Amino acid sequence: MVVNNDTNIRCAENLMANPADIIQVLFLTIVMALSLLGNFSILYVILRVRRLHCPTGFLLVNLAMIDIMMTVTLLPIRIPGILVESRVFNETSCMIIGYIQNLLSYACVLTVVAISLDRYLAIVLPLRYKSRVTGSRTTIAITCIWVFSILCSCFPFVGFGKYSFIPGLWLCDSIYQTNTGFTYFKLSSSYFVPLIIISYLYFKIFRVSRHHSKQIRREVEAMNFRENSVSVEVETQVGKINDVSGQFCLRKPHSALKSEVKTALTLGFVVGALFVSWAPHIVLTVWTSCSAQNNHMVAYEVSSFMYYLNVMINPYIYGYLNRTIKSQLKKYINNAIDHCSSLCAKTNKVTPSIIIIGPGEETRTGNF
Repeated sequence: MVVNNDTNIRCAENLMANPADIIQVLFLTIVMALSLLGNFSILYVILRVRRLHCPTGFLLVNLAMIDIMMTVTLLPIRIPGILVESRVFNETSCMIIGYIQNLLSYACVLTVVAISLDRYLAIVLPLRYKSRVTGSRTTIAITCIWVFSILCSCFPFVGFGKYSFIPGLWLCDSIYQTNTGFTYFKLSSSYFVPLIIISYLYFKIFRVSRHHSKQIRREVEAMNFRENSVSVEVETQVGKINDVSGQFCLRKPHSALKSEVKTALTLGFVVGALFVSWAPHIVLTVWTSCSAQNNHMVAYEVSSFMYYLNVMINPYIYGYLNRTIKSQLKKYINNAIDHCSSLCAKTNKVTPSIIIIGPGEETRTGNF
């Protein structure tokens, strides 16, 4: 990226004139710090815990890597634009930044679609899930996500669309006024079609889970009724044992289903957070593509802040709601605190000493 020579001077002048820019930069810095902390923590836990080495874990790793790449490549570049309130890089840099922006956005939303499909198969087709969803197939799916994202992000390089600097976003991104076909393609492929697919998948997930819950509850009630009838007629220890074992056999699949539904619900929060945080930016994009006016700088600043807030939210959602990740994070944090406490105790340890007073000699202090 090539920055103009007078950027530093203009930044200093703008800071004096507009303190609101300082607040924006401060919030952006906090988002970057929390995003890196959260996403690296999730990566560490998934890579360390063997039972998380599964298709869902691989997809979460891919999503965390995308969030990290957004944090270290796009968010810092926004800071000079916020302070100067104008474009601070040349045409070539603008094309590269726009390409990275679109590449990571596509990869993010497609990974979320893959996560939703994974949960759909786990709940709707539980008996065939392990045979259909394997590590190798998940790797192929992730590769296809990146290939599709790379190809779609290259379209402006061949004249289908254009990357340009957008005030308020303070980055280069696709502009939609130049090509209506590109506008429809980009908005459909990166937002509306994934939203429809994910909504359908989660509708089916909760419909199936509710059906299974009702079925299991009826079976448990029927089993309890039969066992109670037997226990009234013959009060034996064997009958009591059968009663307990029969209930356990029904609770086991019920517990497995509850676990799958809880995982789906957790990831559903991630999906919801993505589309809610992206919605203002998408609505504003559609509005500006249909409007001849382009004076929406404040609206772009607000919508872009919500757009990039998602990179910070994701790890804390599934880090807090996923029981395995949450317990492992607590374990590692407690171990780190104990380690730091032991180090501090060693450094602050006082060395015992004695005072030796000999006849006719001055007082001397000796250490053990």
